[in-house]
This record gives sequence, structure tokens and C-alpha cells, in this order.
Amino acid sequence: MLLTIKNDFLMIRPVQAAASVFAEILGFEVKDRRHIELLIEEILSNVIKYGFFPEQIEDITIELKKTTLGIVIHISSLSIPIDIDKIHSFEKMDVEAITMQGSQGIGFQIINKIANSIRYVNKGREGQHIIVEKYLSQELTSQTNADFSNTLNPKKITNFDYYVRWMKPSESSSISKLAYNAYRLSCFNEYIYYPERVRQLNQTGEMLNAVAVTIENEDIIGHGAAKNDRLSDMVEFSSAFVNTDYRGAGCLKKITEFMISHFKEANIIGAFVTAVASHPYSQKSSYDFGFRECALLLSRLTPMEMQQIERNIKYRESLLMMVLFWKNDHNKIVYAPSHHAGMIQQIYKNINQFPKYLNAESYQPQLHNETSLEINNDNYKCAHIHIFRYGIDICRTVERTLKLLCVDRIETVYLYLPLSSAETATQCALFESLGFFFAGISPGKDGQDWLVLQYLNNQICPYDSLHFACEFSYILSRYIQSCDPNSSIKSMT
Repeated sequence: MLLTIKNDFLMIRPVQAAASVFAEILGFEVKDRRHIELLIEEILSNVIKYGFFPEQIEDITIELKKTTLGIVIHISSLSIPIDIDKIHSFEKMDVEAITMQGSQGIGFQIINKIANSIRYVNKGREGQHIIVEKYLSQELTSQTNADFSNTLNPKKITNFDYYVRWMKPSESSSISKLAYNAYRLSCFNEYIYYPERVRQLNQTGEMLNAVAVTIENEDIIGHGAAKNDRLSDMVEFSSAFVNTDYRGAGCLKKITEFMISHFKEANIIGAFVTAVASHPYSQKSSYDFGFRECALLLSRLTPMEMQQIERNIKYRESLLMMVLFWKNDHNKIVYAPSHHAGMIQQIYKNINQFPKYLNAESYQPQLHNETSLEINNDNYKCAHIHIFRYGIDICRTVERTLKLLCVDRIETVYLYLPLSSAETATQCALFESLGFFFAGISPGKDGQDWLVLQYLNNQICPYDSLHFACEFSYILSRYIQSCDPNSSIKSMT
């Protein structure tokens, strides 16, 4: 739907009405349609008020488009160039500072709260563009995507032949469609729903996609992705799914074997996966290939919906990190905090790695003048803090960062400490005094692994709802629960 209006405040209401009707056709509920109306009101009000000179009359174009996830609202105009840095500065302000900025700052805060994603693009002579996305709820999406109505009661296909190969860039749309078939809109890796993004990652080599295809007509019936991990020397296997009509034929097994064979020949040291902890099925298939547990990341993402796997999840999903090494690094050095040394050694034994353990109890911390760390937020209300160098301000820096993240409603914070640094052994307890607790080990670059701590922001983990396929997972989970300052086990000890 394409609308063109003049930069007149009186034209906002007709646009809101048209957008509301369009959203209703797509299946948005009343509450979300009101949110869309509010988005349009705030954006157009700001564009009209701040984008033109007095008495200037110009066109504003509003395009409404259906997407796989919901609706896109694209507003463009030949208005005064957008100060994108100023807009982003509103996101970091507290309430008092925003109020001092007036209605513009408040308006952008409202937009950021309601929209699922928003982009501001300054195209110079081609004008200013604001692209907003609002997602349908997962329950409603299946009702508005008729192409997939037959997957609600799938009919099993048993008599077929298939083989595994690498995906062609032109097949990215089929991958996104297959992901929807298997997960609806709850797949952990959100990029999988955007064909152009899948194609781009594939073409740049950032991600390789293995697909199972039928011999009869080359239909894609299964998929598995492999991405180079920036913070380790390994590849991450992810986004594994099969067309619900073809499950049970061993597609994922052949896809995994295909990828393992490829990366072994490419001299990669190993791979890792993250399996959901609300059911044991994906853990079991990973275990069968030799993957073993090294960390349990609590409250890692919003609940996933897998077709034909019945679950009643009320809590955020936890992930079990599992690794498979094809080589053993005997030069790996580990400074384990004394109170976690036993569990750390058990984890390394479990993943068939045998590092050299060094004692740091008598070690005097060599703190630098400044701390070096990296903070990354993801789309699942989680933050990841990687410490690269310990400074004299390390505890204060982490504490301040943690407070800011909690104020921003980040649900879970993961803190990664370099096990090859003696300071990790001496500083770990300081971070735990802030509320962090043990999560496990994550593989690192050049054999320098990470000790992972986790912080739950105003949450209590439902440990009884976690389900595992292997005994060591239960051992790791019980240990983590004993470290959790908010667990019942911890409070009784």
C-alpha cells in the first residue's frame, strides 16, 4: 500500500486509519494496531515539525508492506537531513535528560519502545528515510500465512531419496520458508527469516549452508548452517531444521556428517552447538556425534516453538553449549579460580581436553592502567561482556556496566573471563560478589578459553523445568544451581 500526503498535521489521521485497516488484514490484534497508529503519529509528527521550514509544502510518502514477520512502514520525504547520531543519543539518555530535550526526544523513545526494529537512513539528495518494523505475535502469524496452513497437520512422506550438498545463493528463499515450517518465527538465529541476509552471509563466506534435497525434483527438505566464530578457532553449527513432512529420515544426521567431514578436511580444530534445555531431543542428536557439554547458559532467549514438539514453556529458554574437538591442544594454559577448579577440571575432561593447570593463589595481580573489554547486546535481551585485559578499574567498570544493562531491561548478562590470565583466578570472586555466578567454559582463540559467568536480572531460574539427555548435564546444572545466589539450594546452604 502506497500513500502520499502533504506535510500537514491534519493528514496524520487518514494515514493512521489506512495503516490500522491494513494491519487488521494482516492479522494484528487491536492492541498492536493501536501501537502501529501511535508509531505513525509519533514519526509523522516529528517529521512534519522538525523536517521542514515554516510555510514549506512538500510530499511525504508512506509505504506499508507485508513481511514474513509482520509489517514494514517506510516513510520517506525530501526533508531536512536527519541527524542520526543525535537520534541514537536519545536511546542512551535517562528520563530527566530526555525530558529536557522536549517532545522530540520523548517521541523517539516511544518509537523505540513500540517498534521491533527501526532504521534511519539519510540518502542525501534522495531524501530522508525511516523504516519501521512491527512483528505479529507468533500465535497469529500461522493464521496469516496461508502458504504454510498445511503444515499444521502434516502428512508424513516416507518413500523418497535425497542427498546433501551446499546451498546455492539463489535458494535462500527456500531456506527462510523451511525455517518457518520448522520453527514458525521462533528460530534462535533471526537472520534465517531474511532471504537476502542468508544469501549475503553465504556469498561472503561468513556462513556455509548445507541442505538435504530430494533427488526427484531438488526440493530442499533439510538445512544446517556453519558460521566461523569470531572469538574462537571453531565453527558454530546452528539453524538445523527439517521439513515437518520429512522428519525421521535421518536428514539432520547426514547434514551434520557432511559438515563435520568438510571442516575436518579444512583443518578447523572443532565445532560447537547450543541446544535448548527445555527438551533433550537436540542434545541427544548432538551427543551422538560426539559433542559434549561445557556450559549451561540460563535465560538465553525467548521460548522457541518447534512444530510437532509439545511443550508448555512459561520461562525464557536456556541453552546447553556443547563442543566437539578434532584436535587436542596440549599447550593450553588454565588459571582456574580455586573454588571452581574441581568443576572446571570435570568440564575439560568431559570435552576431552587436557590443559595445563597453573596455581594463581600466591600470584599478585598485574593490573593495567585501563580495562579492555567488549560489550555486545543481542536481540534476545542478553548482553555479553568479554574481558581482554584487567585494569585497576576492572571491578568498578563491570559493576557500572551491569547497572546500566539492568536499567535497560537486559534479562541476562554473560561475563567472559580469559582462563589464560592469572587475574581471572584472583578476580573471579569479586564479580561473583556483584551477583554473577558460574555458567561453564566457552572455547577461545589460540587455545585461550573463557570462563563464563552469568547474571539473571530479577529472575529466578526454574531448574526443575530443565531437561537433559546426559548425566553430566545434570551434574553441571546442579553445580550451577548451587552457585546461583537466588536458588533455593543456595539459600539453604
